[in-house]
Amino acid sequence: MKKSTRVKIAIAVILQIVAIQASTMETTLSFISPDKVGCIISPPSNQQWESGATTVRLNENGVLTVSGLGAMEDYGIYVGVPPWHCHWISNFVIEEGVTHIGAGAFISPSGPLSRMLTDMPIIDSITIPNSVVSIGESAFRDRHELRVITIGDGVNFIGDEAFFGCISLASVISLNPVPPEIGPRIFDDLPSNACLYVPEDSINIYRAAEGWSHFNCIKEFEFTPKE
Repeated sequence: MKKSTRVKIAIAVILQIVAIQASTMETTLSFISPDKVGCIISPPSNQQWESGATTVRLNENGVLTVSGLGAMEDYGIYVGVPPWHCHWISNFVIEEGVTHIGAGAFISPSGPLSRMLTDMPIIDSITIPNSVVSIGESAFRDRHELRVITIGDGVNFIGDEAFFGCISLASVISLNPVPPEIGPRIFDDLPSNACLYVPEDSINIYRAAEGWSHFNCIKEFEFTPKE
């Protein structure tokens, strides 16, 4: 076989390998966790999306409001990120009536491949209303700026890694006198000085509950049952 022919064959083989690798990379990236990909952040504007039985609205000030009677859609590796994921958001408002916070719904848009076009605002607190029954996995993952989370008294299940990577948490307030069932790795990155606040006479139940024992500090507060 002539040398020129061998070179052409070698080049063809290399190009085929590169094409296969590119195809594999494209497929891999389409299934990679959204918090690892990141995105270019769009400026706030008046927009609206439907998410399951809820409506999600973003106003020109960057306030994202979830309203409706029922569950949000779940997002993640196989179904993609929520449509508001790459928008500039200054605050989250979850209204009474929402029953499920979707998986990956508020996962941080920052990741090693992100490129921010503007400074992101600090969202340091979030309140889960009493109507919410469940919080999907990775719902608030990697929200490094979150310091205070208030979990409504209707929540009975919190999915895997829902608050994973929330490394600035100082206070978690759980209004349910019965500890919600929680998945693994929810509070794995919990700061050692973070404190859990629970209703009166619930402290021992929380201390014995799986996952909640990650808190070194658990304190009671006066609790008024809902009528």
